[in-house]
Amino acid sequence: MAQVIERRKKLPDPSQKEKGVSLWSLIKDNVGKDLTRVCLPVYFNEPISSLKNSFEDLEYSYLLDRAYQHGKQGNILERILNVAAFTVSGYASSEGRHCKPFNPLLGETYEADYPEKGVGFFSEKVSHHPTLIACHSEGKGWNSNLKQIGKLVAKLFPKIQDMVEEDNTLVFVLIDEVESLAAVRKAALSGSEPSDLIRVVNALLTQMDKLKSSPNVIILTTSNITAAIGT
Repeated sequence: MAQVIERRKKLPDPSQKEKGVSLWSLIKDNVGKDLTRVCLPVYFNEPISSLKNSFEDLEYSYLLDRAYQHGKQGNILERILNVAAFTVSGYASSEGRHCKPFNPLLGETYEADYPEKGVGFFSEKVSHHPTLIACHSEGKGWNSNLKQIGKLVAKLFPKIQDMVEEDNTLVFVLIDEVESLAAVRKAALSGSEPSDLIRVVNALLTQMDKLKSSPNVIILTTSNITAAIGT
């Protein structure tokens, strides 16, 4: 017999009434400070962490399921429409919510499993300053673990370029588990992988090409799945 999972549809009412917020008392004590490092009162937070908050983007994951099916059928227009609808669906959960989620501990993880939807999700906080959360999700025919990685790749290499410009410095760049970035393009172009996968591969190769003319840089990569690396 299949297990019936009953899930709550809303958070419980707060046990205490929310306190009034004095913005001036916060501003006057933190003028000139780095706002990313300012500690806010606990009542500024809603009772979930950023790890759980990331999963809310998949509330309407059935739109991706539809997009995948339309892609298999060759209906590109319907596929684009469903992906576009999913892209803006995340704003549906932000209405009336004025508090921010709690900042998780470095290395803290969160896992969600919704077999009735065919969705699995895992997230981990991988950097504290700045706060970065790595996510992996799987659905019915699709998966995604590359959210915003393309932008991070583009931001990382300029720092490497600055180091390379010093002629008396030998720079080693190590890319661990490179197959997670440089995946086979054929799989991405076939529609079985999200389009952001293509953007990540392009960003990585573009930035590496810029280092070709530098004699003092050596790029090393590691991989246990060499067959998954594109060329």
